[in-house]
Amino acid sequence: MKKLIPVLLAAALLCIACCAIAEETAQPEILAVYSSPEAQIITNDDQSKALADTAIFLYQDHSYVQYVDHESRYEIYTKGTFEANFDWTEPGWQDKTPHILTIHAEQLHTAEHQLKSADLAFDVNLDRSMEYCLYPDNTNPGQQLVAAFMQVDKQKLVKTDGSEAYLPTLWFYYDDGTFRQFVVTEGNENVLFSCGSYIVTDGVFTDESVLTIHRTQKYQDGVGLADYDSTHDYRIGDLDFIRVYPKADSGFWISEITDETFARIYGKSFKKDCTLPREDLRYLHVLHVGLDGETHEGEMIVNYHIAQDVLEILQQLYEAKYPIEKIRLVDEYDADDELSMEDNNSSSFNFRFISHTTRVSKHGLGLAVDINTLYNPYTKVVDGVRIVEPITGEPYLDREADFPCKIDHDDLCYRLFIEHGFEWGGDWEDRKDYQHFEIPTDVINEWYPDNQ
Repeated sequence: MKKLIPVLLAAALLCIACCAIAEETAQPEILAVYSSPEAQIITNDDQSKALADTAIFLYQDHSYVQYVDHESRYEIYTKGTFEANFDWTEPGWQDKTPHILTIHAEQLHTAEHQLKSADLAFDVNLDRSMEYCLYPDNTNPGQQLVAAFMQVDKQKLVKTDGSEAYLPTLWFYYDDGTFRQFVVTEGNENVLFSCGSYIVTDGVFTDESVLTIHRTQKYQDGVGLADYDSTHDYRIGDLDFIRVYPKADSGFWISEITDETFARIYGKSFKKDCTLPREDLRYLHVLHVGLDGETHEGEMIVNYHIAQDVLEILQQLYEAKYPIEKIRLVDEYDADDELSMEDNNSSSFNFRFISHTTRVSKHGLGLAVDINTLYNPYTKVVDGVRIVEPITGEPYLDREADFPCKIDHDDLCYRLFIEHGFEWGGDWEDRKDYQHFEIPTDVINEWYPDNQ
């Protein structure tokens, strides 16, 4: 019998309010993780349903995040708070059935793969709705969970009688370079199966990253944890895992354009003749590491089609301590691109038409992003004269030279944008725009057929 995520979630789609998403607090410790393969979920505003793998992370501050599989990529489905009728820390809690969660969903995934505010409460019977539970010993306050990989019935255990069992497993990767792997036995008992250290390319978990695992201990049936020594390399995108990146550092969220934000951009980046609907834009709040090595807050406005991708890219750059000097709305420079670029500001939306046409530019659609603009200038030769924007970026036209913030094919920023489907202006033949990443024209034509 297929598991059913309560159909009351459908009602949430009717309760969504178009308001800003609140800032998250720092990541608390995990209390428990539940998972259900092939759960029934709502997939669209018309309340159509589909089966998908889901996982719900419950935290000790009584917040939760539920993830759902979408086209082999796990994304947040709902977020909010919860109460339980039992206590995981009490001995014998497993026997005190039923185990009921009272969920208050405060954010809900939409058909556009965005999170919007919601206000919905419902009960979940964990014994019926979820396949298995993991409640790891995660009591070291110095550790932050940066990634969790889940497999259903994949971890082989050779028993003492020679028979084999395949168990659900969950890998926790922490920011101190260690990992712990848990399995759920046939009696729904959690067992620490292996532990050790890991290294991931550039310190960031992406589909293209190579993950090197060094196991130092591994579980043996009838023995328990025993010393072990093995090292393996994996390309993360090739792994048959549910890949989840739970509650990262606070400071990253998406919201619609509030009246307050609109007042800041109207008449500047959102020109009075702007033909792009305000509803097509999203406000991003992010963190970034400046050239001073310190953490700074940043803001960016992009098209809703790319909001989640850009947020993930900037969050991964932040986690890798990739330097971005400034991420400010171009409106702080009165929407003057030259001033913004001279200040090495990274931005996206600034409405304008393509010269001598009625077509909106890609920045005008919020479908292009410029990063570290001073060190990655735009250049083109017109009538034998070289144009450089910003003009102060001329010293950085020599791409063989060594200087900070240079984007090239080996750069993490380049790799992340390409991985998310962007094109790079540094690859253009007739001109070079080293700061510039944009969505391909054929994709934009599908989204905005009247802008061709």
